[in-house]
Amino acid sequence: MAIDYVLVVEDEVLVRRALLSSLKHFQYDAVAVENATLALEAIARRMPSVVLTDVMMPVHDGVWLLEHVRERWPNLPIVMMSGALLPEATIHQARRLGAVDFLGKPFTREGLHQTIERAASQFAATRI
Repeated sequence: MAIDYVLVVEDEVLVRRALLSSLKHFQYDAVAVENATLALEAIARRMPSVVLTDVMMPVHDGVWLLEHVRERWPNLPIVMMSGALLPEATIHQARRLGAVDFLGKPFTREGLHQTIERAASQFAATRI
């Protein structure tokens, strides 16, 4: 599946920059925002192929974002990422809301690439 663009939602500036660099390395068009509210605005402006969001962010976390995305865009693939060990309840809630994958930080460029491709292909399969 051709990936139009990837939306990155990450509150830490250095991680955001590293993610954008890695995505551009694989020729993805990528946009990054620093919080969940800006992510919803970005999605409304231009539908991404995949959303890659941090779980733990100030104000609204990644699960909050996932829940709000599902209300408006039920089929948009969302990959959750975290550098912390997440409580089982958080993982179950994200899966129940339709997170397509979890990516533990730190991760390799290749791991990121494979996760994005897998998420986009799962989305494509649901559209057939």
